[in-house]
This record gives sequence, C-alpha cells and structure tokens, in this order.
Amino acid sequence: MFNGSGAQFSSFKRWGDYSSMSVDPTDDCTFWYTNEYYATTSSFNWRTRIAAFKFDSCKGHGR
Repeated sequence: MFNGSGAQFSSFKRWGDYSSMSVDPTDDCTFWYTNEYYATTSSFNWRTRIAAFKFDSCKGHGR
C-alpha cells in the first residue's frame, strides 16, 4: 500500500467518496482496493491509488 503525507484543510469533508474494495472473480482471493490521498497538504487535488492483495491462506476456486 501507500502512505500519503498530506492532509486536507478545506471544509469539503468528502473522504471515502471514491473508495472501493472488491474480490477478484478470477480467483476469489485477490482483493482490489482504490482510494484517494493527498501527497502534500492542500485543499484539493487528491491522487488515486489502486492496490491488490491476498491472504496466503486463501483457497479460492475462481469462476
């Protein structure tokens, strides 16, 4: 994953509007996650990250 280093200082309070997590149907084990973050402190101009991870113990079957 990735650590953002900034903070939002506006009054928008819209964190999480563009967050999502889903399970990959090809293996039923991989989680795909997207979220926004601030690289530096500002009132706007967030960035997006996409990450995937899975647990070693998962024994998904896929479809």
